[in-house]
Amino acid sequence: MTPIARASIREARPTLIGVAAIVFALAIWVCAVYPSFRSTLADFELPPGYDAFLGEAESLASPAGFLSAEFFSWIPALWAGVAIAIGTGALGGEESNGTLETLLAQPISRTRVLLEKSITLTTALVLTVATSIPAFAIGLPLGDLDIALWRVVVALGLGALTALVFLALSFWLAALLATRRQAALLATGALIAAYFINTLGAAVPSIDALRPLSPLYWADASVPLTGSFDWWRLLALIATPLVLWVLSWHAFNRREIGSGMSVLRWPWATRAKRAVGA
Repeated sequence: MTPIARASIREARPTLIGVAAIVFALAIWVCAVYPSFRSTLADFELPPGYDAFLGEAESLASPAGFLSAEFFSWIPALWAGVAIAIGTGALGGEESNGTLETLLAQPISRTRVLLEKSITLTTALVLTVATSIPAFAIGLPLGDLDIALWRVVVALGLGALTALVFLALSFWLAALLATRRQAALLATGALIAAYFINTLGAAVPSIDALRPLSPLYWADASVPLTGSFDWWRLLALIATPLVLWVLSWHAFNRREIGSGMSVLRWPWATRAKRAVGA
């Protein structure tokens, strides 16, 4: 492991281990309590507006519906939030600490720095999501959920890809904007908007057409859990982080490290810079 990779993992490790442990326990718990709710939920009708939590599942009492509502309706958003935290920290955090400027003073290209950080954190995020697989391997038979483990693995894979979308978005915003705080706020706002567009769109016909704009809609776990699959969703989840990474690379190579200036040349920033120079 390279020094850049070690430094990236060292900063992200506490968050990733904590989230992995919590989600592992939660996955087992959700499966274990399913038998207690199955008969009660058989005749339960969800109020209007809650359909988004079921996705393609027909009933909350079904294994697919229960897992969609109780686990996959919000856990992918949690992983995305973690991706934002570690993604903005990998660039913006290091720059604010002064370590990024020191690193780039060495005979190493910016492309290599960004590539190593991206590969390291992508691997770490995927492994964090993958820790849920043994949890479901334990939980599905424990709770007598009649659903194949491989379908759950596909749903988890979609959740991991969603996290990678927001990891790449975080890299881009951290390279583009002046501070880590600005990047984190904008990325978090994008995640919140994506979540509400996806959930409210199922209840409000006027915004239903906007749902395909949300990465959380592309990663709808109920689709593989119910036995169907849309290739366009997978392609969108793969293509989006790749495009965002290219944008990150372009912005990072244009960035004046340590200047506290955004790559975007805002008029007020330009005037302030001239005033200081004067």
